[in-house]
Amino acid sequence: MPTEHDLSAVRGFIRIRRERSAAVTFVALLLGVWLLAACGSATGERDSGAAPGDTYTVEHVYGTTEVPRDYERVVSVGYTDDQTMLAVGVKPVGMVDQYPAGGSPDRNISWPWVEDLWAGTVPEVVMTNGESLNFEKVAALQPDLIVGVYSDITEGDYQRLSAIAPTVAWAPDVADPFVAPWQDTARQIAKALGKEDEAEAAITEITDGMAQAVADHPEFGGRRAVAFSWYDASLAPFASTDVRGKLLTDLGYRPVAEIDQAAGDKF
Repeated sequence: MPTEHDLSAVRGFIRIRRERSAAVTFVALLLGVWLLAACGSATGERDSGAAPGDTYTVEHVYGTTEVPRDYERVVSVGYTDDQTMLAVGVKPVGMVDQYPAGGSPDRNISWPWVEDLWAGTVPEVVMTNGESLNFEKVAALQPDLIVGVYSDITEGDYQRLSAIAPTVAWAPDVADPFVAPWQDTARQIAKALGKEDEAEAAITEITDGMAQAVADHPEFGGRRAVAFSWYDASLAPFASTDVRGKLLTDLGYRPVAEIDQAAGDKF
């Protein structure tokens, strides 16, 4: 399991620091702000027009899943799938604690781009970053739907989760969910939730905003940048093939060749 999974398939909260020697260093904490702001508050309400027993089909890497249109309780087993869920109006009852701290999952529900959307609700933690998924906790939440797109669940995990509730994993054409474009991750989560229109509207707003940022800051093209994250005492830079690195190149920055060379086929 990778030690850090910062992407939620959406806009980011970015802090920029200029170094005296090298170019600009970016710290991409989470890709979350723009999409969440664009979509308003999360309701978590079921499809009011759905008849009991009505379903829709979602394809994913482990097969196809029939999702009930009148689902109410959703558990996220993706590292940051919960943020995309919030963005399209669904508040999960269970989530992964990606950045465990005292009072878990306080840090994950108090980021400035999600705090208002959680509105005081505290989801159950079904897995902590670096630990195994707690299937018993997932089952105890009595979910109607389980989603694990930005995730590393195995086929065995999928079978166990599917015995609890309909489960959707990453798209079948995605070789590695951790390097898939954030747009594709967001679309797959939205498909699982039946919220594709909401996701497309937000993706359009994000890409338009990024294009405007590039136009407003042509100086980005003359600088190198690297995304990195930290957890406890560790610091991890990411290659330009990773979704966090891709965010920077999409903004016009040049990758740091030394990081890409060291990463090899990893991210």
